[in-house]
Amino acid sequence: MMYEVDISDAMDWIAHTDWLGNPAEEYSVSRKETVLDFSVQEPGRGMKWSRHFEEPIDLANMTYVIVHYRAEGIAASGDYFLYLNGNVGDSTKEFYVIMPGDLEDDGRWRTAIAEIPYASGGLRGLNWIAIQVQAKTTAARIQVKSIAFTSEKPILSLADILELSYDWDQAILSSDSFDVIDLSPYCNANSSEKLSRMG
Repeated sequence: MMYEVDISDAMDWIAHTDWLGNPAEEYSVSRKETVLDFSVQEPGRGMKWSRHFEEPIDLANMTYVIVHYRAEGIAASGDYFLYLNGNVGDSTKEFYVIMPGDLEDDGRWRTAIAEIPYASGGLRGLNWIAIQVQAKTTAARIQVKSIAFTSEKPILSLADILELSYDWDQAILSSDSFDVIDLSPYCNANSSEKLSRMG
């Protein structure tokens, strides 16, 4: 069971300069091809954006959130990267599900996975979400390709963990050039498709 949030329109995201102590004056959110680009142009500054939904989204039994992103120049500070405001039972609760320090700041596409805390049955209504970007010593940006919720903890593909080359001739190593490591605790996707493409 999965639900993917509609992030197709950058105009849905509202900036909040009064939500943080170091708001940037130069910031933007824009749609670039298939991704949303959240950008802060001032070092040491940040911005928060919220996306409200016309009706609460029922995420019953969906206890995991998955964000496909890439980040550059971000600081590992701030109270969240991804925030959720949702209904659990008869109460409205706040969830700080992915922290800035959980993100990889290397400009590569990555997948962040988090369990929604204290919501074992999922959210009966997702009211709104928020994203924060904090710049370190240069301008910073986080590009988001997708935000999804699922009932089962997803398995990362090998491409989310390793840089893969499809040129088998360049991939050949002598037996003393590598060590075998067990990746099964982190990912367990079928590699047959990747191996066949590598020859």
